[in-house]
Amino acid sequence: MSRAGSGKSVEVHRVLWILAFTFSFAATNAQGDQFSGPNENVWSNRQCEYIVWYHGKSLSQCKSVCLELSTCTAFNYKDGPNTECVLWACPLPAPSPKSTRSPYKGYSLIPGSLDGQLRQLDQLKTFNAANEANNQQ
Repeated sequence: MSRAGSGKSVEVHRVLWILAFTFSFAATNAQGDQFSGPNENVWSNRQCEYIVWYHGKSLSQCKSVCLELSTCTAFNYKDGPNTECVLWACPLPAPSPKSTRSPYKGYSLIPGSLDGQLRQLDQLKTFNAANEANNQQ
């Protein structure tokens, strides 16, 4: 195990945690929530990893379920009598949604929100762990 690489990884994590808590007054949109949207375009499995599809959830419930799942960073939502909520694990910031699937709308976690910052830290930890494993080979 390379001590130099390990030390850099720990230092990066330390700096990012400091930044996350320095900006703990999380970024939100004008409505005060942690999601941007609605977007006319939506995400697909070409852009992000599919998590789960829910029927019968309100927009508020869809946002709450996404925030409860540590990997959820975006979702597609269909309003109306038969609501649908499709959760996605995208990198943060989420790529611009490219698919059109009316009447679905796209919503993504705001990277500067506290949940967005914590998910970015998790993604960085996963990336660093993978790099350390590759360096050990």
